[in-house]
Amino acid sequence: MSQPNEHLMLALDVDSGLKAVEWVKRLKPFISWYKVGSRLFLAEGPHIIDHIHKSGGKVFLDLKFYDIPNTVAQAGVEASRMGVEMFNVHALGGIEMMKACREACADFSIQQHVPLPRILAVTLLTSHSKIMVEKEMGLPGPLLLHSIRLARMAKEAGLDGIITSALELPVMKKEFGSDWRYIVPGIRPSWSDHNDQKRVETPQEAMAQGADFLVIGRPILTAQNPEETVQKIILEISPKIV
Repeated sequence: MSQPNEHLMLALDVDSGLKAVEWVKRLKPFISWYKVGSRLFLAEGPHIIDHIHKSGGKVFLDLKFYDIPNTVAQAGVEASRMGVEMFNVHALGGIEMMKACREACADFSIQQHVPLPRILAVTLLTSHSKIMVEKEMGLPGPLLLHSIRLARMAKEAGLDGIITSALELPVMKKEFGSDWRYIVPGIRPSWSDHNDQKRVETPQEAMAQGADFLVIGRPILTAQNPEETVQKIILEISPKIV
């Protein structure tokens, strides 16, 4: 394989920087992107981003910033300072919060002459079920309607895309267009367990629906032969890549 795949993203759901870097070095012939979530970031701190970059990976910082506008704006600036290629905020924080983050990052990028990260919004988590959203969050009605409302707010705020379930992706692309970026977590190959994910699809199904990035963690991290698993997934989605 001559070039790493640009659509597959490994979720580095591990508890140490040493393990994370080992995964990047091991799979960088196949994968370009690596997702750093709360567990790894809290265990290792910001320097893990530099370690991943030096090991040859691109970083999607998945901390789902959600706070008052000024706090999220400054968090976005720090993510930009670290050089992450992509990070996310939670759309439930509102349009003002998302817009403040985007504008602060754009200003920092211009002033410091550094690349501007792609900023995406989380709508609903793939672990959310209709019953949970209705009973625990007090939001009646179809999940899709809530996801569209949150995505529309992110679009108005000028963000670069959303993290969304593959099951909702066709409607999202019809509603918001193909110029946006769509990251799809909760991806489970047909041969793997679903674990705690409720709304999942296979890699091939997600790419067919128009996903830009597929986030996969446990099916790779727990595989008997991770390299073989990654290549199997890439082979599955390759015919769908244009």
